[in-house]
Amino acid sequence: MNGFEVSSGIWFETEFNSIKKSKDQLRPVYEAFTNAWESLAESTDDDKFINVDLYQTSNPMGDNSFDKIIIEDNGIGLNDDNYDRLKTLRKNTKGKLNKGTGRVQYLHFFGKTKIESVYLKDGEPRKKILELSKSQVFLLNQAFIKVISDEPTSESRKTKVVFSDPLKDKDGQFYGTLNLCDMKERLVMHYTVLLCQQRNALPKITLRLFVDNQQKESLTVDQSDIPDLDHIENFEVNYATVENKEIVKQVNKESFCFRSFKIEQEKLPKNSLFLISKNEVVDKKINLPIPEKDNFDGFRYLFFISGDYLDNNDSDSRGSVQLYSEKELKKAVGEGDLLDEEYITVDALEASSQRIVEKTYPVFNEKKQAKILDLEKLKEMFLLDDAMVEDIKSSISLDADDEDILSKIYKSESKKIANIDAKIAETKKNVEKLDPTSDDYVDTLKTAAEELTKQIPMQNKNELSKYVARRKIVLDVFQKILEEEEKRQKNGKAIDEDVLHNLIFQQHSQDTENSDLWLINEEYIYFQGSSESFLSKLTYNGQRVLKESLTDEETEYRRKLGEDAFAKRTDVLLFPKEGKCIIIEFKAPDVNVSDHLQQISRYASIINNLSKDEFKIHSFYGYLIGEKINDDDVFEHDGRYKKSEFYDYLYQLDIPVFGKFGRAPGTLNMEVIKYSTILERAKNRNQIFINKLTGKDL
Repeated sequence: MNGFEVSSGIWFETEFNSIKKSKDQLRPVYEAFTNAWESLAESTDDDKFINVDLYQTSNPMGDNSFDKIIIEDNGIGLNDDNYDRLKTLRKNTKGKLNKGTGRVQYLHFFGKTKIESVYLKDGEPRKKILELSKSQVFLLNQAFIKVISDEPTSESRKTKVVFSDPLKDKDGQFYGTLNLCDMKERLVMHYTVLLCQQRNALPKITLRLFVDNQQKESLTVDQSDIPDLDHIENFEVNYATVENKEIVKQVNKESFCFRSFKIEQEKLPKNSLFLISKNEVVDKKINLPIPEKDNFDGFRYLFFISGDYLDNNDSDSRGSVQLYSEKELKKAVGEGDLLDEEYITVDALEASSQRIVEKTYPVFNEKKQAKILDLEKLKEMFLLDDAMVEDIKSSISLDADDEDILSKIYKSESKKIANIDAKIAETKKNVEKLDPTSDDYVDTLKTAAEELTKQIPMQNKNELSKYVARRKIVLDVFQKILEEEEKRQKNGKAIDEDVLHNLIFQQHSQDTENSDLWLINEEYIYFQGSSESFLSKLTYNGQRVLKESLTDEETEYRRKLGEDAFAKRTDVLLFPKEGKCIIIEFKAPDVNVSDHLQQISRYASIINNLSKDEFKIHSFYGYLIGEKINDDDVFEHDGRYKKSEFYDYLYQLDIPVFGKFGRAPGTLNMEVIKYSTILERAKNRNQIFINKLTGKDL
């Protein structure tokens, strides 16, 4: 009987709203393809086929526009049983696992779905033409099917499903720009397990593209497109319940099947893990046991998990499965959305897949352990927060280099810092709005103060961690240089003091703030000064320190013994405040420091006596730094030096700096110290910060 197929007792508009539209825009194609496959399975004919034809209309101004999609097969067609299932929503006579709601996806995506089916009735061929829609005309007639005709025919058995008039513009744009290669790739991916199982009994599957009704391209899906099964393994997972808001593993178990396919990386853009329900990939995110983008010896992998539990829990929205993570399960049970029963969790399936993969493919675990070791080294080097590293661990490629890893970590960190700063800003705004006359003023102010004291230390800790981590790297480099210099010295090679000089304070620089003078003393990075500078060019507060106009006596003093004192270059000069000067001299590790004990005294005398009157520099502190230092040798050169009780260095206090030209005498305090001692002292200071930040020694 032609006309609307009216159903009583069902309010279709409510039903359609309860069956959600799939997020996958190819879901209607998959649904029609599955129906075609099942129809062929019931046929005894030879030369079985499924055609998927994409029709587009050319547009000279841009992308093609969508016309229609046709899925055609030569299966048994819409005989009485199949038509009865089609017209009856939620009828599962096709099998207990079929919910009878798949064709609703046709209605969600397309304004018009036309079905032409040639089938046998009492051994005679008939042709049925239907139109499916959820438009108001159909719903007002309490129907979603309209029978156009059902008549005898001389045609052979076949069925065509024609999709047209997309309900959403974005869906139309998708189909209009869809190409056959992408469609084939997604079709093969979606049905990999089914195709693999039916490898030796495949129907002829053809995909064709028509533009302006002219065939432009044709692709087939055959055995060569189906990846070889690399591993298959059955496994069991315990059910779980929620008890006192916690997940509790139960004795009962469910069986699943794990399959893996090994595919050349050129053919597979990423590794993937899919859940399978009724031989189709379902739209449920599950974490991969390996990084998505990695390849292993030129291969990537597809993993599939299937089982009766997934088939039985396929939702009304075909292609989706009712499966919960432990977190989702606790929430759903706690809020009464789920019954307090036994469930299989996503977490349990992920853990099982991880175990299988690590056992089956040892190379994954080897690379994983190596990457974990790299992460630990970076965490130690940069004092990275444990939680921050854990956040990005799963997204790190096993082939990622240090820059990739640190970029992800700092991106994650920046979001957290922004969140902290936003909370601080919000709290400050709330404080500004407080009314001192209100009854809750004191309590509100106390709450705001507590929030600030909680957030600001977290903010400061992030910055301090970076600062201390950089220092730790400098210390590691310092130690490496000393070790290498020692090796070179044993081999009789020349030693260059510039390497150590530049590590501590870059030569020819005046940027003390960004130097590593903290290695010698924490305060020194805050003082003005210069590195490897001629005395004649020495400046303080933007002015030259030494006189530019000298008396004859001062000139003679400047040039005594045929040398120009102003032409001397000091390694480091610092001015902590007016009247004070710090002089640092570096010696190569193979140089005997005792031979240079008077060098700093000479510089102090020049500055004391020839500096401009307004500076009045008379107090000096000197460091003579090297590695070849022998206590007895120093004592023999100058018996006034003393040995420090706590660290391996020598010192002398209040060394007179004589005054000339009416200048007052000055004083010089000296340290003669090894690079290795400076390294030890700096390490101890930095370790205090590290212990505060991490609560443990690194």
